[in-house]
Amino acid sequence: MLTGEILWGSWFDHVLEMEKFMKEYPDNPVHVVQYEKMKEDPVSEIKKLCDFLDRPNVDVEELALATSFAQMKQIKDPVYKQSEGTYCHEGAAGVMVKGMIGRWREQFTVDQSERYDKAFEEKMKGSKLADMVREYI
Repeated sequence: MLTGEILWGSWFDHVLEMEKFMKEYPDNPVHVVQYEKMKEDPVSEIKKLCDFLDRPNVDVEELALATSFAQMKQIKDPVYKQSEGTYCHEGAAGVMVKGMIGRWREQFTVDQSERYDKAFEEKMKGSKLADMVREYI
């Protein structure tokens, strides 16, 4: 089954731990940035983040452009270049590949996809954070 034995650990565990923290410490404000929502409407999502951070005077359109996947991939600063060999297997495209929503499904076989769906539903049952991404999986 899906063990989550990857460099940064299980996505399931990360999400569930964050949700647990949010429940246990409701007075500590948390803003959730969802990759898919950021890709669909970066200006709106960045505006929400700026409001959360009490930074109303930020030019969100300029920030959206500067932090777009295409712009960041084009820059390829030294940190990104270092990550290509450090965090990925030899010959991999690096940490940033295409930046497309749902593209990860293309890498799965039918069996892997079915196993992932089953694991997602079992591990994330009742998770409000998981509900946010359900439409994308």
